[in-house]
Amino acid sequence: MALPAERPAPPTVDVTLRRLVEELHPNPACVISLWWDLLVVNDSYATMIGDLQQRPERERNTLWIAFTEKRARDLYVDWNAETQQLAGQLRVQLAQHPADPRGHDLVEALNTASLRFAELWEEQSVARFHGSRKRFHHPTLGDITLDYVKLAADDDTHLIAFLPADASSRRALNSLP
Repeated sequence: MALPAERPAPPTVDVTLRRLVEELHPNPACVISLWWDLLVVNDSYATMIGDLQQRPERERNTLWIAFTEKRARDLYVDWNAETQQLAGQLRVQLAQHPADPRGHDLVEALNTASLRFAELWEEQSVARFHGSRKRFHHPTLGDITLDYVKLAADDDTHLIAFLPADASSRRALNSLP
């Protein structure tokens, strides 16, 4: 099962925030909706997760990518912990926005498409977001470690930025065109 083809219009992202995302290059950065829909990404972020233009718009979603794509399983060094955290955060978000159909549609689609998600969802664990250090094994950049931060841009969107945690990760990111 795929995500529903129709979804409510995504939140708008103002031009200054779009510019900020681009200016953060070579650090991966993006703007996401309440439901992890990718609204704006910079080239570095696209390099990390793969070309978004190759995906249908409804699948340009961080949760969908993390739970359904082999590339994500290979990219995150600790994919199990990453997906556990994401499922717990989704449960908190759903509790905060129970009337929003996008959240329920996302849960239904992920339950059908991902055995890992279905198992985690059944556990009913919750998790609040917290900044963290993430390790990646990228097919061209190699092993990199990035610190991850999420900032509220407004009520409906968040800016996500990844910063190099060490000199070798900085060199890897600086090698991006």
